[in-house]
Amino acid sequence: MIAATACGRIGFDPLGAASDGSQGGGSDIPPPGDGPGTTGDTAPPDMAVTACTGAIHVTVNQPITTSTCATGKNLFDGCAGPALDEVVFEFVAPAAGSYTVQTFESGTMNIITTANVDAPCAANAGCFGLKQASMNQGQTTYFAVEASSGACQMIDFSITMP
Repeated sequence: MIAATACGRIGFDPLGAASDGSQGGGSDIPPPGDGPGTTGDTAPPDMAVTACTGAIHVTVNQPITTSTCATGKNLFDGCAGPALDEVVFEFVAPAAGSYTVQTFESGTMNIITTANVDAPCAANAGCFGLKQASMNQGQTTYFAVEASSGACQMIDFSITMP
């Protein structure tokens, strides 16, 4: 999967070009189509960065230890409450079958609630402690974890296949 984001427009000239080809910029009036409410600007708005941008890739049967604040992002409300950074994981099933998804406080067996992230990676699609899920080969699934305390927390995240 390849993801790319960009801001602005191709060919944007912040100074504005004068009709004779020289650099403009002497006027405070923007050229037509460069401001809100004008009819000349038909380009779609820039896309928002999603919670899945920069997700940490998970390999089956290889646990990951990381901080819930590893990405420094708070892009949606997970399972622990609003306004908390979450760490997001991406998993691509290597084979069709049943997988177990689990998150613990690092070095313990204390379960941390995990969010299943929805398809457009914009919202929480359900919380769970431990999850048994059937997946198809090549299926990509995203999971997010926030610390229930509100502070950053070290976690152990894993996806296993018996």
